[in-house]
Order: sequence, then structure tokens, then C-alpha cells
Amino acid sequence: MKWLLIFISLTLAACSPSPDEIAQDYLERIARVTAENLPDDPSFLNNPPPLTQVKQQSYLIESGKVSLLDFLKLQSCELAQSLGYKNSQLGKLAPASQKMHLERDFLLLAPACIEALQSSNPELAQLLSQALQQKRQQALKIWWNAWFAAAEWQSYISGSREPLEQGGASPGHLRPGLVALDYAIDQGLDWQQQNYVYSDSDMEQQLQQLHLAESLSRWRNSLRIMTPSLYRAALMLEQSQQKKSLCSNGVEKKQAEYLRNVFNQFYVAQLQPYLGRIYKFGNELWPRLKAVKSLATNLSPELSPHPQFLLWFESLQLEKQQFEQMNLRHVKAWQNWLAECGQSPGRASSD
Repeated sequence: MKWLLIFISLTLAACSPSPDEIAQDYLERIARVTAENLPDDPSFLNNPPPLTQVKQQSYLIESGKVSLLDFLKLQSCELAQSLGYKNSQLGKLAPASQKMHLERDFLLLAPACIEALQSSNPELAQLLSQALQQKRQQALKIWWNAWFAAAEWQSYISGSREPLEQGGASPGHLRPGLVALDYAIDQGLDWQQQNYVYSDSDMEQQLQQLHLAESLSRWRNSLRIMTPSLYRAALMLEQSQQKKSLCSNGVEKKQAEYLRNVFNQFYVAQLQPYLGRIYKFGNELWPRLKAVKSLATNLSPELSPHPQFLLWFESLQLEKQQFEQMNLRHVKAWQNWLAECGQSPGRASSD
């Protein structure tokens, strides 16, 4: 019985129309009822630039000037073990998050080592102090590389070609990705205040959650489906109203009844909840992206985020704005049509 239920649920999921199919069906129904031609996709909508690999958004982290001979003199310090691994072949090939853990160890352990060397080897203590100062200046770049120039972020923003899911409960991948972003932002703020303490395992878990979510890429795919669809639907409704082809001075023709059914059964029942899901996730995501951008302004002397990240952020911001503008235009077109026909959204069909 259990396997039968699983089979049925999978079969229903496979048969459910995609958001793209629902939008196309909606447009075709409006076109048939209004006798308007389906408009082309609008040319003025944002055509996003090709997505650059996030590794192109990484920052160069300069190494300190502690030589092998100096390193041997540090063996009495707890710092020596961390430096040894960092300078090994494994350390040099480690992913950005592992490199961040090693840099964190240096930031936390170097002060005690410097203090211990003050009397026995003041020159080495001075060299190590300079390296520590340099590392503190680069701390936010280290954090950035681990989060926003790594494969996990790439997967989150471009890992899926599918849109957000249509219908049902809120998809399970949305919340973990947002929580991971919260963790990254809080950690960045801590590092900005020179609070470098965190759990390696907690950070790796959050990076994994970000990698698996793919939510931002799904949300952006939804914008790219719905924005032109909303524009095309609004344009047909506007043209129909201008021609008064369905209603005139509150008197509706037979086709107006059919269009009201499209409004109730397809827009209100199917499309509107999906648009609400897109809005809700975008409103939860955007403050977090703005917080990332704010932290990114501290990564360069020009007080500007990495050029590639800024290009991506501004492109996404424009797509979000265009979706919201087309949705408002679409709602306004329906409101005007309903007012022209002397109807309200709650009025039942008379057939």
C-alpha cells in the first residue's frame, strides 16, 4: 500500500502542468476569448548578461612573509601546526572554506605566539605581527571567497533550470537556503568586527544547505517565465478594453462571461497563488542580498563590490523590478476590465 501511494503521488506530480505550461494556457484562453492576437515577448525586458563563474569574483589573498626558517622557530607555538598544514600541498589545494578555517586559526592563534616571542625573538615577533595585521585587513576577502566565490553559491544562483514549484506546500528547499545566507551574513559582520570564532562543522553544514537549495536560480527562472506572460496578458486585456469588444458602459456581451471564467478559474485559482509564491520568496531573499552587497562594499579601497558581483546584482534587481511592474500592470488591466463590465472578482458565473 505504501509503495502504491508513492507511485500515485509521483504519477500525479509528473502529470501536473509546469508553470510555463500554465502561463501559456492562460494566455491562449485570454487570446481566444478577446479575439486578440498573442503579443510577442516584450523586447524592452531585461536580457541578462551571461552568468560568469563565481570564481571570477574571488579576491587574491596575499601570503605573509614567514620563511621556512622562521616557521621552524615557531614550533613552540600552537600556531605552527596550522601554518604547517596551510603551506602543505593539501593546504594549498584546499577549497575556499577550508582555507578560511586555516586563516581563522592564524587570526586567533597569532596574538599568543607574538606575545611568547617578544622576549626570545623580537624580530620574528615583529614579522608575525605584520603578517597578522595584513591578515586582518584581508579578513573580509577571505570570508567572501569562502561564500560568494565558491561552488556552493554558484549552485544556489544557477544550479537549476527549473522554476519554483507550482502548487502544494511551500517547497522545502526555500528556507534552508535563506538560513544559510543568514549564517553567512552574520559571520561576515562578525569578521568585520574582528570576531573570528565559529564552528567549522556549522559553517560546512550551511554551505551544503546553500549548495542543495538552488532556490535563487529557481526563483529567477520563475521571473523569466512570468514577467513576459504578465505583460502579454495585460496587453491583450488593455487592447480589448480599448475596443470595448466585450463590454460597453457596463453591458457585457456573451464573451465577457467566458473571460470572467478565465479570471476566476485560471488567474485566481492557479496563477495568482504562484505569483504570490514568487513575491514571498523575493521579499525574503532581497534584504539578504542587499546585506551581502553592503558587506561587499568593504572589500576594496574603492568601497565598491566586486565588478562581476555588482553586474549580477544589478541585473537581478532589474529583473525583480520588471516582474513587479508587469504584475501591477496585469492587475490593473483586470481591475479596469471588471469595472468596465460592472463586475467584481467574487461574482459567480451565470452559466
